Formats: sequence, C-alpha cells, structure tokens
Amino acid sequence: MPPVVQPEVIADAIYRAALRPRREYWVGQSTIEVIFGNMALPTVLDRLLARKAYRGQMTELPVLPQRRNNLNVPVHDLHRTHGSFDREASRSALLVQGPVARLVAGFAGIALAFCAGALAQHFLSSSARRTRPG
Repeated sequence: MPPVVQPEVIADAIYRAALRPRREYWVGQSTIEVIFGNMALPTVLDRLLARKAYRGQMTELPVLPQRRNNLNVPVHDLHRTHGSFDREASRSALLVQGPVARLVAGFAGIALAFCAGALAQHFLSSSARRTRPG
C-alpha cells in the first residue's frame, strides 16, 4: 500500500537505530499517520485498512508462470531487492523516535484544543451580542 519505500531506506533506518539504540523508532510518514490514527480513531482506521490495505498491495499485472517463489520451497538463487513497485518507491523516509513523535502530537493536540476553544468562545460571544436587546 503506498507510499512504498526503497529497501535501502529501511536498511539505513535500521543501521542508524543500531548506532543510537532507543526503545522505538517510527519509520516513514505513513507509519506516523497510522499510529496517530489508531490512537485517535481505532475502529475507523481498522475498517479503512481492512477495505483498502489488501487491494493496495495487489497489482493488475499477472505473475509470470516461470517465476519462482518461496511459498512452498526455498529459492536458492540470489534475490532482487527491487521489484515491481520500484518506479513509485521513495528514496527517503522520516525516522522519528517514538517519544518525540508523541510529544509533538501532544503539543499539536493542545494547540487544536486551544484553537477550538477560542473559536467556540468567539461564536458564543458573537451570538450573545446579536441576541441582546438593545
């Protein structure tokens, strides 16, 4: 399911995480979106992914009949790291420590709550002014 990331990008993220071990890293914008979406609206996200994730991994192109796979027996030849999604794959991905991402999300939530409160106060005070006899 898009966005697809080149395997070297993930390998680089693993390498950087090995150099600076932390409890968790989130790799890629889609990872961050899914984690936050699951925090905010888990049921909605589950249903959305159930409908779209499976189809998002499929392609209309048929598999060549001579293509070997490792479903039933191992393939002993060298494997490719790049495949049919190579043209659309990104050459970069966001790498964020989990606690840092949560902190940013917390501040964003506070800012949204403040803006919602200010907007509600504005509308309530303007409607109160309009309904006052004068």
